Amino acid sequence: MNIVAAPTSSADPVDSRAMLLDGTVATLRVTGPADCSPLRRFFHELSPESRRLRFFKLADPDGALIDAFCDSSNPKRQATVVALRLLDGELRPIAVGFRPLCRRPAGSPSHRRAERSAWRSCSSRSIAASASRPL
Repeated sequence: MNIVAAPTSSADPVDSRAMLLDGTVATLRVTGPADCSPLRRFFHELSPESRRLRFFKLADPDGALIDAFCDSSNPKRQATVVALRLLDGELRPIAVGFRPLCRRPAGSPSHRRAERSAWRSCSSRSIAASASRPL
């Protein structure tokens, strides 16, 4: 996976793009409240084996976990990155990466570096795993 442009901060509203292994482009962005329904659908459509490996159970994740994934309102605490791709004429999640962020003082150079590192780490592992298998 090749990240074309990473945000300067986890609170940066600008979407980033990533080239996936199959040559298609995905949009990367931090989640928000509007992502609850698409993420619920994404997790529901996973195979039972994928749900078991992700959540240690066959059932869909509960609402509290979905809400936590969609709450990136305090990037000093946590952030969730979602990769979206146009599927059947609709922009839909294809990968999700959750990462608690660092505890360094906000605004410090080390804090900004840690945020950028968390974004790259979170997004590249999840999306690379998603892109390596057909959807």
